[in-house]
Amino acid sequence: MLFEINLHNQFLCKKLYSQKGIVMKTIFALAAAVLMGSITINTANAQGAGNTANYRHMVEFSADDLVQTTLAFNRSKDANAQADNDTQLRLNLNYAYAIPAHRRLQVGGKFNYLKQTLPGPGDSENYGAKVGGYYNISGWNRTDEVDLMNSAYISAFIGFGWNNSYGNARVKDELTNAEMAIGKRMDLTRWGVGHVTYSPEVAFTTINSSTSASIDYTQSIELRLLQFSVLW
Repeated sequence: MLFEINLHNQFLCKKLYSQKGIVMKTIFALAAAVLMGSITINTANAQGAGNTANYRHMVEFSADDLVQTTLAFNRSKDANAQADNDTQLRLNLNYAYAIPAHRRLQVGGKFNYLKQTLPGPGDSENYGAKVGGYYNISGWNRTDEVDLMNSAYISAFIGFGWNNSYGNARVKDELTNAEMAIGKRMDLTRWGVGHVTYSPEVAFTTINSSTSASIDYTQSIELRLLQFSVLW
């Protein structure tokens, strides 16, 4: 579930997604993904599953990522019009790597892609990528061993994006975006789920348009409550 306070051209709006059907689908998808990811990684790393000090790779995902990640092929026809074939694809990928010599630091990237057909605007394609990293805080002593499975962290990412519409009113918008977040990972091993952490965070995001084709800017404060990370 994502609670977002969004500031867009001086207007404040609040969104809360709590519809029963979406919640049930989110819980099911989340549980399935967590269990399958844990089983797969535990099987592949059975000999070193308990040694968290060797973990280097991290994939981060939210409930929205799971529910909304889709690939669909549609064929539709309106009255007095030819049949139309549509492809819809939504994909979000978030990956980070812990530097062996500086385990407090993880570097990585985020990629998002959305292709869909909307009534009125027609076909649209939005995509972007960001690079950045995490600084992990685990204890007050800098010599303490860093436990990525239970550390607090500060993250920062910056990148570019493009919003394109291919309908009657063609729009091609170039975006720059950035985000900063603070969060805490909590190991779920005690609940029988290995390699998975619950990692809620508070994030500030900003998107600026270099062309002002669709927006001028968007600023958001997001409470990412249903967010998880898989480490191995």
